[in-house]
This record gives sequence, structure tokens and C-alpha cells, in this order.
Amino acid sequence: MSSIAKTIVDTYKNLLTVIGKCAINIYQLGGKIGIAIGTAAVLPPLAVFKIQDIAEALNTAFATFWQDCLTLLTGMLADIGTMIGDGIELTTIETGFAALPKVGDSTGVIDDPARWRVKPGATHS
Repeated sequence: MSSIAKTIVDTYKNLLTVIGKCAINIYQLGGKIGIAIGTAAVLPPLAVFKIQDIAEALNTAFATFWQDCLTLLTGMLADIGTMIGDGIELTTIETGFAALPKVGDSTGVIDDPARWRVKPGATHS
């Protein structure tokens, strides 16, 4: 169970990391676009250079985003494999687990001293 929980937490962690990187890229692009618009209004001849910078920044941001998505998907596929293995292990444990009597069926233990068990380390009062 702890392996399953760890896999789920890791998946969410990786997803949040990708979303965070994407947000940082968008924030940086927003600043560059703002500077380019301001420069175009003040110095129109330089606007061509700023637009080229924006196009390059957009290409870099998309390349980074898709690389992060690929990394995330690769990790998620590995996590799916781990979870399938964990599911098989849980099924095996369930199959081999000793059947427990229903609570109502165990009342005979109280009246049968031969079935009483001593707890090691127990103290008497």
C-alpha cells in the first residue's frame, strides 16, 4: 500500500512541476512581449528585432513545454507499470490471506479456556 501511495504522490509531484515550469515560461514570455510592445511604440525601427526575440522565446517555451510533457508521460508510464505490479501483489496477498471468522462467530473463544491465548509481555494488575 505504501508503494501505491508513493507512486500517486510522485505522479502529482511531477505534474505540479510541469505546470510550474509552464507558468514560469508564460510569465517570462509576458514580460518579453510587454517590452517588445513598449519598444515598438517608442522605437518602431527596433520592433523587428524585438518581434524576432519574441518568436525565438515562444519557440523555446514550446520546446521546453513539450520536453517537460514527454518527461512527465515517460514517468507516468513507469508509474502505471509500478501500480499494475502493486495491484498484482495485493491480489496475491488477498488470495493467500487467511479467512477471518465473522465477529459473531468468535464468541465461542470467550467460553473456551483451551482457546485462550496469553499475550507475551502482558502484565497483570
